[in-house]
Amino acid sequence: MAFSLFGCNKKEKVDNLTFQQYVASGNYNKIENQLSYGIDPNNIINDGVTPIMTASVNDQVEIIELLHKYKADLNAQSEKGWTAVLYASENGNLKSLKKLTELGANINLTLKGGENPVLQACFRNHPECAKFLIDSGAIIGIPTEIGLTELIVASDLGNLELVKMLLNRFDNVNSINKYGETALIRASLRGHKKVTKFLITKGADKNIIDQSGKKAIDWANENQHIEIKRILTE
Repeated sequence: MAFSLFGCNKKEKVDNLTFQQYVASGNYNKIENQLSYGIDPNNIINDGVTPIMTASVNDQVEIIELLHKYKADLNAQSEKGWTAVLYASENGNLKSLKKLTELGANINLTLKGGENPVLQACFRNHPECAKFLIDSGAIIGIPTEIGLTELIVASDLGNLELVKMLLNRFDNVNSINKYGETALIRASLRGHKKVTKFLITKGADKNIIDQSGKKAIDWANENQHIEIKRILTE
């Protein structure tokens, strides 16, 4: 009697890259099958990227939950320090960020240069993610290796909502980066009138000189920001 393989469900694990492609495409069934076959939920590709990081980039909450069920490391870090929380923050994926936090992920792990999740959210202009992280107890105000703080980044972008939120939690309005620049200098250089005015009301020092020998008003002059110059001389 002939033996037929038709209908045989052969359980084979795929390679790491293929599995992560399943994650990236959101193929829940294939991911679940592979996990049940014993594939490592913490396998890595591309300098240490894990499946839960890939799911966070793509805002795949159900897959994050599935990977966690199979013991995926919520706090795994790539060679550069990326975590699932950092990826979710940078990409503005609030749903994933909330789920990761709910599952117990550490929201204070940083990149190798000291960039934290709140800073990444500020840098990419995702105030809703920054607010959630701060409300969840994220530490802010610690300068990176190049002296960046969340306030300097938000001021450079001209995001008044973020600036106000940060100054409600962080009182060093005159922190400086490695170039000697303050939040006020960056806002003045960029021509952000509302942010410049608000920073001054919060005690920003108009007389701080950066490493190029310029004050906020000098940058306003150089970039022909007439309204900024007026605000700075009031």
